[in-house]
Amino acid sequence: MKLPNGYGSIVKLTGKRRKPYLVRTACKYSDDGEKMIEKRQVLGYYATKAEALAALADYNSDPYDLAAHSLTFAEVSQKCFEDCKLADNTKRSYISALNCIKPIETMEFTAIKLTHLQAITNEQKPTMQKVFKNALKLIYSYAIRHEITDKDYASMIETDVHTPTKEKSIFTSDEINKLWEMSDNYMIGNLLILLYSGWRIEELLQMRECDIDLTAGTMKGGLKTEAGKNRIVPIHHRILPLIQSRITGSEYLIEHKNKPMQYATWQWFLKEINAMLEMSHTTHETRHTFVSLLNEKGAKKICIQKLIGHSGDVTDTVYTHIPIEELTATIELLD
Repeated sequence: MKLPNGYGSIVKLTGKRRKPYLVRTACKYSDDGEKMIEKRQVLGYYATKAEALAALADYNSDPYDLAAHSLTFAEVSQKCFEDCKLADNTKRSYISALNCIKPIETMEFTAIKLTHLQAITNEQKPTMQKVFKNALKLIYSYAIRHEITDKDYASMIETDVHTPTKEKSIFTSDEINKLWEMSDNYMIGNLLILLYSGWRIEELLQMRECDIDLTAGTMKGGLKTEAGKNRIVPIHHRILPLIQSRITGSEYLIEHKNKPMQYATWQWFLKEINAMLEMSHTTHETRHTFVSLLNEKGAKKICIQKLIGHSGDVTDTVYTHIPIEELTATIELLD
């Protein structure tokens, strides 16, 4: 079958080949009719002539950027993370989860199939499978948006059922006293800061020294929700010396080896602290403890919500202004 001029070409390659049909775009011409220097570009290789014709017809119906279609997985993921707006810790966790993609990172993105991604997913722990899938969903969303692919394989990945986490438990008064006895330990001091402020660990690790106002006795930070962002939390008098000792002229309040502390580093130290003090606590249980102890002390619900960055009902969030003095008094209810 003769193809129209400017439509492209199909060539059957010689020899034994699984996909012998080579499909190329047509040569391009300048306005004066002279053939341009640019070479014809390869659309792909196909097993049958029918598949080759379908691919060429698809291209001619809506010509796409061939350069984009030749991008590797690594190149697409890099462009995605440069383009997307994510919290630093989320981006780091996604990039870390994608370390397992190395076997296919140099493959062309459009050549990667669901079977590739599912096989790699199956090798991960259930907790990492979810993060890995979320990272892939972000990348495939970017790729579809930029017409690199039209297939969302990320949403098709099956993950193992995650074993429910253990029920949250608060730090006991004996455990907190043990922590105070060892508060000279840098990491234990950081744990106490969390217990007496209610910050999420991600919020504390991203906090900068300029967010600390020692004159006013406050810390500023927050992530996730509108109610949680840029909130002001008074510094409890017991952790004030710990905060002061961490202000050294660096950019971030919490550092490790003169660099911003990473979440993975924090988790490793928490495991060590748990073993040393014969405890079994997650980081989030510092926040759970903070709320539970304030409730026990009779703190107002709206004050607790303001401190931890949770939004209450519309009346609370829109019409209620709580003076910093009242938040300070609430924080100081803690022993």
